[in-house]
Amino acid sequence: MPAPTLSAPDHSVAVIGAGPGGIAAGVTLKRAGGRDLVVLVRAEKVGGRWRDNGRPELEVDIPSLAYRYSFARNPHWGKLFASGPEVKRYRVAVARQFGSSPNIRFGTTVVGEEWDHDRPARTCPSGWDGDDRSTGRSGS
Repeated sequence: MPAPTLSAPDHSVAVIGAGPGGIAAGVTLKRAGGRDLVVLVRAEKVGGRWRDNGRPELEVDIPSLAYRYSFARNPHWGKLFASGPEVKRYRVAVARQFGSSPNIRFGTTVVGEEWDHDRPARTCPSGWDGDDRSTGRSGS
């Protein structure tokens, strides 16, 4: 079987993952004017561990306020130690509310990251509807 063909970089910023940090990075970058960004997510939904753990009895182990974003405060937690499903709903709602969803590529597995000295940029080979290569520019 031949090696997959990777396309040229197509984004100036790539955020890997849409757990709490990936959602925050996507929203923060968009609010700062970032238009050429992509959030690469291996799964088919946002949420990270909260998405993956479907146990209804799961609850946070610190007060729920620690799980909110500073830019999307949630004064309506169901209880002091929110349930996993409630945290999951909050994360999905924040991604939608702040318009991150159009920038998300679900079903994408990042298989590596390389520094391109000619550009300078980092490239992230990934698989998505075949294969794709997205770029996250970095100064390091």
